[in-house]
Amino acid sequence: MDLDTISYLKFFFALLFVLGLIGGLAILAKRFGIGNKGPLFNRKNHTLSIIETLQLDSKRRIITVRRNSTEYLILLGIGTDILLDTQPSYNLKHESQGSEINSVNRNNKNLDFSE
Repeated sequence: MDLDTISYLKFFFALLFVLGLIGGLAILAKRFGIGNKGPLFNRKNHTLSIIETLQLDSKRRIITVRRNSTEYLILLGIGTDILLDTQPSYNLKHESQGSEINSVNRNNKNLDFSE
C-alpha cells in the first residue's frame, strides 16, 4: 500500500471514530434528558404552552402545561401518564392586576394632595 492510501484510511477511520463519539453522546444526552425539551416560552396567539419540565429519572418526567387560564401538572412515564394537579394560572391574574394597578397609578398622578 502506498502512502496516500494509508493517509486516506487514517482519515476514514478517524472520521468514523468522531461520528461514533457524536452519536454516543447524543444517545447519552437523550437517555439522561439533557437534549431538547421543547419550547418553554409562552406564545400569545396559542392557548397551549409548556411552562416547565422536570426530569425525575430516566423514565419519568413532570411537566406543567398551561391551557387558557388553567395550569396542569402531569407525570409522564413509559406506560402511564397521570394528571397530578389542576389549578388556575396565577400569571394571568397578576398581569391583569398589574394593568389595573398601573391605570390607578396614572389616575392618582393627576390628583394633587398638597395643602
